[in-house]
Amino acid sequence: MFGCLGRIGCGLFLIILGAAGWATKDRWWPEVRRRLPIEVPARPPEATRVTVTVGGA
Repeated sequence: MFGCLGRIGCGLFLIILGAAGWATKDRWWPEVRRRLPIEVPARPPEATRVTVTVGGA
């Protein structure tokens, strides 16, 4: 359906949109974070270190 120029054009368009979104994220990212309340997970308990030796010593 698309020729080579059509595929390159679509890819270039997506790259430009991504770059524009990244460059202006300080404007829209706080609003996204406010609307989607994502809770920070609690820290898991500290794991104990287990040393494994060869020979069962």
